Amino acid sequence: MKKYLINAGIMAALLSVLIYQVGCGGKVIDNTRELRSMVLTPDEPTVTAGGKLNFTAVGIDQKGEKLFVSPVWEAHEGTVDSAGVYIAPGYKTIDRVTAFVNGIMATSVVSVEPLSEAEKIEIHFQNKFIPVGTSVKFYAIGKNKYGEEVTVKVAWTCLYGKIEQDGTYTAPIHTCHEAITAKSVSSTGVLPVDISPGGVQKIFIYPATTTVRALNGIKFTYQAYDQYNNAVDSQPRFFSRRGKVTDDGYYVAPLQTGSDEVAIVHNFVGDTASIEIIP
Repeated sequence: MKKYLINAGIMAALLSVLIYQVGCGGKVIDNTRELRSMVLTPDEPTVTAGGKLNFTAVGIDQKGEKLFVSPVWEAHEGTVDSAGVYIAPGYKTIDRVTAFVNGIMATSVVSVEPLSEAEKIEIHFQNKFIPVGTSVKFYAIGKNKYGEEVTVKVAWTCLYGKIEQDGTYTAPIHTCHEAITAKSVSSTGVLPVDISPGGVQKIFIYPATTTVRALNGIKFTYQAYDQYNNAVDSQPRFFSRRGKVTDDGYYVAPLQTGSDEVAIVHNFVGDTASIEIIP
């Protein structure tokens, strides 16, 4: 079996050629001068997503003087052609454009900003309910076709309350299903919200007076209202002075005849019903 020995010098030469070919690209226009470095312009540009930039590469020779070069171009996320014309990707990012000439390179960092036109408007508010007569603040956020946030100027409107052009909204004094609208030149956003009643200010028990036979029962009901007389759902507590009353208002009279009272209370707001107990 033959063994082939490769001279170490030949191996080194082959390796040098391989490295040179990998790092090689572009050319120097004036071969009588030595390229030491390159400068790209623009060096830290900003471009809108999908936009275009024209890059120029200038070589610097051993004397620090400018040298015309024809580099090989490369972009990381966007594209760049042989003339240095760069097309940005369609989204917000930080990209790099690099020019290569014979193993010497120069890089420019490109800030790609999102498209400024909003295709969607989101209205932000932390709650789904707004109590009657109260004021809150809405915010509009624009989203371009890639879902990136963009600055957007909107006109605010609503159906029943009052809204200022800074997004400050004042609810009406009646309950309703409201719609908050933010409209820009290119898009419209709508947020439905419910105008809910305020806190309990008044509560009434029914019947207010009644007659019940001893050991018999009757069902009491109630209705609660806010300060604007909107009906309020509540969970009050029932109390009886002599008889027994359940949490849902069902009262049972005691054995002894006479008078009794059933009280209803919700957050220190209450009402009382009078009961005459007969044989």
